[in-house]
Amino acid sequence: ELGKNLFSFDTRASEAGIVKNPWVSSAKVTRELPNTLKVEITERKAAALASLGERLFLVTKEGEPFKEVKAEDPTDLPLVTAITASELGRDRAGGLERMRTAVGVLEKYQALKLARVYPPEELHLEPSGHAMLTIGKQGITLALGLPPYARKLAMAAEVMGELRAKARTPGIVFLDNDAHPERVVVRMK
Repeated sequence: ELGKNLFSFDTRASEAGIVKNPWVSSAKVTRELPNTLKVEITERKAAALASLGERLFLVTKEGEPFKEVKAEDPTDLPLVTAITASELGRDRAGGLERMRTAVGVLEKYQALKLARVYPPEELHLEPSGHAMLTIGKQGITLALGLPPYARKLAMAAEVMGELRAKARTPGIVFLDNDAHPERVVVRMK
C-alpha cells in the first residue's frame, strides 16, 4: 500500500503466495531501499501433456506434471501416455523418471526437420522402456522399442524422407528390432 512502511511488508508470505500459481516454480521478493520491492520469478514452461488417469496435466521438460489442464491452457502439445496416476503415487521418483524420458524423446524428435512436416502427437512409453511415437495428422506410428532413441529417430527421419520423396505415407515404421538394430520395416497404409 502507498505510504506503508517497507519493513512491515512480509516478503516470505508474498513469495509463498506467488508460488501458489502453478505456472511459477520459484519466487524471490527482496527489499531495495529506500522504497522498492523487487520480485523475481521463474516460470514453468509446458513441454507436453500427460494423461494421468482420467485427468490431463501440463508437464515441464523436466517431466514434472505441474497443472491440470483447464480451458485456458495450451493443448497443442504432444501427449504422453502409459504413465499412470497410481504409478506416480506408488513410485513418484520412478514415474517422474519415465516422464522425463518420454519428454526427452519428444525433445529429440522435435529437433529433427521431420518434426516440422510430421509434428509429434503422442508418445506412449511402457514401463519396460518400449516407446511408440505417433506423428503427423495422418497418425503415423514410429515403433521405437528400447533405447537408444536418438539413433532410431535419426533412422526414422531418413526413411520418412525417402518415402515422402516418393509421395508415399507409411502406417507404421518399425525401428524396434533388437537382433538387427540397423533394419527398419515399414508397413504402408
